[in-house]
Amino acid sequence: APEQLEGKEADGRSDLWALGCVLYEMATGRRAFEGASQASLIASILKEQPRPMAALAPMTPPALDRAVKQCLAKDPDERWQTAGDLRRELAWLAEDGSQAGVPAPVAAPRRRLGTRLPWSLAALALIAAVALAGVAFQARWSGGLFPASIAEWRTSLALPDDVGIPTLAYLGRASRATLALSPGGDRAAFIGLKDGEAALYLRRFDSFDSVRLTKTDGAAAPFFSPDGTRLAFFADRRLWLIDLPDGVPVELTSMERTSVGGSWSDDGQIVYAPSYSDALWTIPAAGGEARPLTQVDRESGEVSHRWPSVLPAGAGVLFSIKMTTSETLDDALIAVADFETGEHRVLIEGGSMPRYLDDGRLVFARAGRLYAVSFDLESRTVRGAPVSALDDVATVPTNGTAFYDVTRQGALVYIAGGPRLSTGGYSWEGPGHPAQFLDRLDSMFFGSPRLSRDFQQAVVQVDGANDKLWLIDLEQMNATPLTAGGGNDSSGLFSRDGRWLLFSSDRAGGGYRFYRMPLGGSAAPESLFDGHGFIHSISYPARMLGVSMQTERDGFDAYVVAIAEDGKPTGEPLLVAGGPNGQYAPSVSPDGTLVAYQSYESGRAEVYVTRLAEPGVRRRLTNDGGRDPLWNREGSRLFYSNDGRVFSVALQSAPGMRFDAPQAVSGSEAPGEIDGFDIAPDGSSVLIGRIADPLMLARDIRLWPGWGATLRR
Repeated sequence: APEQLEGKEADGRSDLWALGCVLYEMATGRRAFEGASQASLIASILKEQPRPMAALAPMTPPALDRAVKQCLAKDPDERWQTAGDLRRELAWLAEDGSQAGVPAPVAAPRRRLGTRLPWSLAALALIAAVALAGVAFQARWSGGLFPASIAEWRTSLALPDDVGIPTLAYLGRASRATLALSPGGDRAAFIGLKDGEAALYLRRFDSFDSVRLTKTDGAAAPFFSPDGTRLAFFADRRLWLIDLPDGVPVELTSMERTSVGGSWSDDGQIVYAPSYSDALWTIPAAGGEARPLTQVDRESGEVSHRWPSVLPAGAGVLFSIKMTTSETLDDALIAVADFETGEHRVLIEGGSMPRYLDDGRLVFARAGRLYAVSFDLESRTVRGAPVSALDDVATVPTNGTAFYDVTRQGALVYIAGGPRLSTGGYSWEGPGHPAQFLDRLDSMFFGSPRLSRDFQQAVVQVDGANDKLWLIDLEQMNATPLTAGGGNDSSGLFSRDGRWLLFSSDRAGGGYRFYRMPLGGSAAPESLFDGHGFIHSISYPARMLGVSMQTERDGFDAYVVAIAEDGKPTGEPLLVAGGPNGQYAPSVSPDGTLVAYQSYESGRAEVYVTRLAEPGVRRRLTNDGGRDPLWNREGSRLFYSNDGRVFSVALQSAPGMRFDAPQAVSGSEAPGEIDGFDIAPDGSSVLIGRIADPLMLARDIRLWPGWGATLRR
C-alpha cells in the first residue's frame, strides 16, 4: 500500500487496499497497478490511478467499481475504514443492488451470467476469505499439521471506531490494559478506551465486531477460564468473574493494592497478584477463602511477585519477580513456584510475563521482544539459552506488562510497538506568554515537580521498575538522584527549613508509607507517621501537610497533618474528606483556614473546598473537571489542572469560600498532558511536567494462529 512504501504506519486499511487490488484483477483480468520495473511499479502505486474497471470489463456494475476504487484510495482515511463496511457493500451488490444506474441488458438470457460474473466473483471471493479465516482462527494449531504457508499466515484486527488500547499509562499509573487469548484461540479480550471511558471488550475471530462487556468499567489484566466460557479481570481493587458472552460480573474477592496479573488453573484455582508490592495468592474460582501462595524473599532483594501463569496438570506456577536492583522490569527474574508449598526458584534472569507451550517451550517478554526457551515440564527446568522469537511487541518496562498472549498450542495475539517509555519535558507557563521549555532536560523525563522555598531547585519523580526521586538544579539545569534502593519512591516535597525530603515509598512492602530523610543523604529514611498513602502538598506558615491515605474498602481519603519546620509531625492525621468516592490531593491554604481537595463523587475528578475547622461544610469549585489543587504562597489564588491546562481562581472570601471565575494559566497550544505542576515565584505562572503521549493508544491487534508451528521450525 502507498503508506507502506512511504514508511508510514500500516493498519487494517492497508489490508483493504491489498484486497482492492485482488478484486480489481479478478473482475478485469488486469492488475490495478503495473510497471516494467520495481521502481516504475512503486511510482504507479504512489502516483497513478487505476483505469476504471468498466473500461476493461464493460459490464462491470458501477457500484462495484466505486467499492473497489474506495479500497484503492491513496489516503487511508479515504478508504473503507473496516472490512465490515466493505462486506456490507458487497452483500448489497450480491442482492442486485448494483443494477442501479446500469442500462437494461438486451442480450439473450444466457448472457446474464456474464453480466453478473465480475461482482458475483468479488462477493464470493470475500465470503470465501471470511469463511477460510474463520476456519483458521478456530483451528487448534498443533505441531506439524499445517504447511509453512498456512503457519506463516497472520493478520491485523482493527478495533472499533474511536476505541484504543492504552499501552503506556492506564488508571493513573503504568498500563495494565493487557489482552487475553481464549484457550481455543477463537477470541480475544482486551481493554478498550473510548471517550475517556475504559471497559472490557470481547472479539470473536469469526466476527467483524467487538462487543463491550457490561459493567466492566475500569477493567484491567483479563484472563480466560480453561474452557473459555468465562473471563476474570480486576477493577476497583477487586477480582471479578463474568460469564461469556453476556453475563454480569460477580465479585470473587477484594484486595488492598493495585493488582498485577492472574491465571486460571485446569482444576479451578485462580492464582493472582493482589499487590504491586507483595506475593502471589490463590483462591477457588467457585468461591472460598483466599490464601497466600508464595512468599517474597526480601532478604535476597525480592520486592514483589507478579504476572502469574499456571502450568498444566498442577505442575506449578510461572511468574515474574521484581528485585530491589531492577531499574526496569526487563531486569526482572522469571521463576516457578510449587503449587502446594509455594516454594520458588529462579529459571531465567531478565524477562516478564512467562507462558508455557505444550510443545515444551517457555515464552516470555523482554524489552519489546518475545523470547523462547526449551522447558521440561516434569523437572520444571530450562534447557539451553533463550532465543529471540518475535520483535516489536509492546511492553511496559516500568511494571513488566507485555501486550501479548499465546495458547498452549501456539496461537498468538499481540500489539506491536516495542517498549513504551514516557517522553516529555518541563515548561514554565503563564498567562500572556508561550510555554518556555527547559531544553537541557528534555532528554530525561521526570514527573510531579515540587519547588524548593527559594525556587532554585525541584524534586521530581523518575519512573522505573523502582521509581526514584531526583533533584533538579534549575540554575545549572542538571539532575541528580536523591533516593536509592528497592521499592518505589514518590511524591517528594522539601521541608520548610530546606534540609529534609518528605516522601512516600513502598520500600517496606505492603503499600506506600510516609518517610523523611536528610537531603544530603547522610542518613537512611525514617518513618514519619503510620498509614498508607501519598504526600501531596505542604503549607506555610500554617505548617500543614496534605496527604491522601488509603482505607481498606473505600480507596483514598483526604487528611492533613500538623508538622514542624523539619517536616516532623506534631499531631495525628486529621480527616478532612472521606467516603467511598475517592478523595485525593488535599492542600491547606497558607493561613490554615481552608482545604482544597479532589473527589470523584460526581463521576469524574472535581475540586472541592472545605473549612479546616468544619470539614462537613464545603463547596464544589469546578464543574467540568479539576484535579491536584494547590494554593499560591500568599493564599490569594487556588490552582488546579484539567484537560491539559492549568487554571487558577482568586479567593474573594475565606469564610464564605467564594472565588472568582477560573482563569487559564497555561496556554492551550502547549503539547502533551500534564504530569504534575507547581507554582512559580511570581505566584501566577507554573512549572509543568508534560508527557508527550501519555496513553500511546494502540488501534489494532495482531493475530498469528500458526506462530507456535513457525517457532518450532
